[in-house]
Amino acid sequence: MPDSILRAAKQDGCREKRTVGRGRFGACWLLTAVVALGWSAEICAQNWKPVAIPIRTPFAENVSPANVWPEYPRPDLRRREWLNLNGLWDYAVIGRSREWKGGRLENARDSLLAGEVQPPSRWSGKILVPFCIESSLSGVGQIVRPDQTLWYRRTFQVPEGWRDRRVVLNFEAVDWHCRVWVNGREVGEHRGGYDPFSFDITDALLPGEADQELLVGVWDPTNIGDQAVGKQSLPEMRRGYRYTPTTGIWQTVWLEPVPENAIAGLRIVPSIDGQVRVQAKTTAATPGTRIEVVASENGRPIARGEGPAEDAVVCRIPNPKLWTPDEPHLYDLRVRLLEQGRIVDEVESYVGLREIAIKTNVDGPSQILLNGRPIFQFGPLDQGYWPDGILTPPSDEAARFDVAYLKEIGCNMVRVHVKVHPRRWYY
Repeated sequence: MPDSILRAAKQDGCREKRTVGRGRFGACWLLTAVVALGWSAEICAQNWKPVAIPIRTPFAENVSPANVWPEYPRPDLRRREWLNLNGLWDYAVIGRSREWKGGRLENARDSLLAGEVQPPSRWSGKILVPFCIESSLSGVGQIVRPDQTLWYRRTFQVPEGWRDRRVVLNFEAVDWHCRVWVNGREVGEHRGGYDPFSFDITDALLPGEADQELLVGVWDPTNIGDQAVGKQSLPEMRRGYRYTPTTGIWQTVWLEPVPENAIAGLRIVPSIDGQVRVQAKTTAATPGTRIEVVASENGRPIARGEGPAEDAVVCRIPNPKLWTPDEPHLYDLRVRLLEQGRIVDEVESYVGLREIAIKTNVDGPSQILLNGRPIFQFGPLDQGYWPDGILTPPSDEAARFDVAYLKEIGCNMVRVHVKVHPRRWYY
């Protein structure tokens, strides 16, 4: 690579740029810009590497900025179109004007991100999202203190086919208090380290093929506040089973296009007699809007239900096959939102037919029943921590291995201990 291009790419901080040439040498300059862009991305990938740690899982060896968590993150409500924002982001850690003296916060609501804030003027380097900054796989491996804020930045482009729809920005999990800006306009904030959240960013987007700037600020008091913290602890306060903190983005960040009236959520309640009740949450349902539910098995439709959007729709599956740990049979669901017979939104989901109950015995201990039969539960206490990703598994393959191994050794349950796994783990 020519030294001049190499220096330019490094000075640019590995940010992607689009340059269109004009005039006599336009085509030649465009080709050079595209080649330089490819080299710049390659430099970024080469500069990223995991932080050295005593123990690594074999799954971490296959992680790179080009393939980090590419899977669709929301299995229970899937759309065909989406844009994954995982990968290398700019990051910076900013300290307070006065030093934190230790002790506890009276209220975790006293966030450093409250009120007016000033984003960084300079960035420290690159961080691999969705791994938390403390982890090896983030490429940083830094503890963020309660007197500091963590900032992220990246750019993206909205696909051309999305421009007649609303664009929703989704975060699967950010620990703890975060505020989000798109092109300098604040689009929302969220408090909570384990739950997914989203913002409609349509009105903040620039027109056409412009680069859109996404800025995320995070403050995390870890275990000195009164918020739900799980097993996390600052190093100097670690006792017993307390583990490494997770600050900032630690699950997938992604975009999806939705219509004005969209399916925003599904509540699915199965019964072992084959009845499936589906309650759809919509964003702007009007009188006459309806929901259609189609259940399929091995790609073949086997049952259908339809009803008003405000009601639960019932779908009856013939000759139902029940779900058990030994035979975890699932049916596919397709849910459509209809306005005057026209499909305005469509999502996919799944359901397993099973029933859990407790049988009270007068002469002995109570029993847990699965599908009407007693089941002896056998399984581990799952801490859900990874040496290289902390709360985040290195990959989908790693998470699948965890679950598959437990089944291989005869377990039929898992007690997840003081943690919420990514949604794909439960799928």
